[in-house]
Amino acid sequence: MNDPLHNFDWTRLYEHYDALCVGFNPKVDHLRAFALRPPSDRHLYYDLIRSLHAPPTCQPDLSIDYYEAILYWKLYSQPLAVANLQRWLAPEARPAIAAKLTRLVSTLPTAADLKGNVTTIINLVRKLGEYELPGCKTNTALPVRTTLLHYLFPHAVPIIDKMVLEAVGVGERNANQKIGIYKEYVDHVWTLTGRHAAHFVNFPHETPVRLIDMALWVSRGGCGGVQVR
Repeated sequence: MNDPLHNFDWTRLYEHYDALCVGFNPKVDHLRAFALRPPSDRHLYYDLIRSLHAPPTCQPDLSIDYYEAILYWKLYSQPLAVANLQRWLAPEARPAIAAKLTRLVSTLPTAADLKGNVTTIINLVRKLGEYELPGCKTNTALPVRTTLLHYLFPHAVPIIDKMVLEAVGVGERNANQKIGIYKEYVDHVWTLTGRHAAHFVNFPHETPVRLIDMALWVSRGGCGGVQVR
């Protein structure tokens, strides 16, 4: 995996990222968790991180409404996938899903357990399948599983998707569904966070892992195209 960020313009990261976030709609029912609707992809990310990790509890507050918002954040650029949310999260299904989320949170490792430990992250990605959560059930759901885990552990877990893999030179078919590639990608992202750390001081709202994710996503799509997560 390569590093496409040697000459990346970090001063325009937000500008370019926001320009690529086409299709976000703050009025959708999937953002019911927030009385004041976040106006953009990036602000939804901030609101979710703050809400999930609000003190005093040391465990994330993963309600079904927050989970629904996470799914929307991940899938809103794919209309067919967003359409599935109505079915996945139908009123009659919500109590059972909420119970699964509570059980998941109760069994999570600590953030310290994940720090620098790729094996623990990979095991957690695999274990998510046992909960049969909407969007995370199948082995092809790696992008959604890693998104959920990133929100739970934003300092440690990178999100995998087609665009960031292409940015680091991985063009293999269905690479974003392969756990072996993800394991290598986690290590690579951690390396990039160290290499580009000098640029992170002006970004108080994102972790280094998230900043690398954003920069790779932008670098693959340019500053005006439509991205698919």
